[in-house]
Amino acid sequence: MKSGLPGGAKPAKQRCRIAGLAGSYSYRGFYRGLFVSNERKIQISALNIVTHPHSPETYVDLFRRLYRLRQSIAVRRAQQLMIGELRYLNRSHHTAGVFGRIYRFDQIDPDAQWFNVVSNVAATSEELSEIKIPPSLKPNLVMFNFVFHPVGHWLYFETVADRASLGPTTVKRFFEALFSAPEIIEQFGKVDATIVPEHEQLDRILTLPGLSKLTIDVKRPNPDDLANEDQKVFARFDAMGARRLYQQYTAERGESIKPDDEVRLMARVASHNGSVQGVGMSAAGDRLLESTVDHPWRDTIRYDPDVELREDVMIARTQGAHGAGN
Repeated sequence: MKSGLPGGAKPAKQRCRIAGLAGSYSYRGFYRGLFVSNERKIQISALNIVTHPHSPETYVDLFRRLYRLRQSIAVRRAQQLMIGELRYLNRSHHTAGVFGRIYRFDQIDPDAQWFNVVSNVAATSEELSEIKIPPSLKPNLVMFNFVFHPVGHWLYFETVADRASLGPTTVKRFFEALFSAPEIIEQFGKVDATIVPEHEQLDRILTLPGLSKLTIDVKRPNPDDLANEDQKVFARFDAMGARRLYQQYTAERGESIKPDDEVRLMARVASHNGSVQGVGMSAAGDRLLESTVDHPWRDTIRYDPDVELREDVMIARTQGAHGAGN
């Protein structure tokens, strides 16, 4: 069996003198020891956040206001999320963006039943009277980092970190709940959030075999985010005074939808400002359903916690990314 070492070297014991160390080593053992690291990884996804009108200053102010709400949102029966930390990426240049942390914790229901694992019965009123938990303390805290770049207005957030996970749909619901706060609506109007899909997902939808139904839901995009050709979509919204457009195409019986250039253009804008969904049929007759919402974009970042901070590698990775201005 050939060795997996560089150059096909055999893992025989040889005399080594490297960096002042001398002795008999197995090459296999030496390479294993040389490359041992405490590598960890995080996974990130993104939301496209859109306000009308918008500017870098508007977006930064929006996140300042969200943080000052100090509002926790229930995402599951006993689980809540809130923006626990927020700071500028650059103190002297606030519009460079913000870094923050989403706190996830459990909300204890004081009226729920407790269980005594020793007696194997429900806790008595006497036992319950011994429980003294200050209302300000919340258990099972987990923190997920996020980075928001005003230019491009993409919010990058951790979905997997330190063996904990937070789904993109949950994060979207959380921010939509914050955006619906009366004081946010009063100052910023309707704020939209779209889960950024996988880069290839739109093509999968538009090329589904037996495409029988195509649904395009477009929220009014920002004109300066669009390529020249995509500006036609904004011009159409502007001319109609509309903020949302819903289109559904259904194929003739036995036929398949063939999206033309105009439909493809609308779908491309909708993939980052709304949603696109297609229904098709496989050669075996199985129903196929694809959506931009169900396939979020994900990126895996590896780092060494001995020499790098988790937040620093995330900030560095997202600088200059598509949502940050490309």
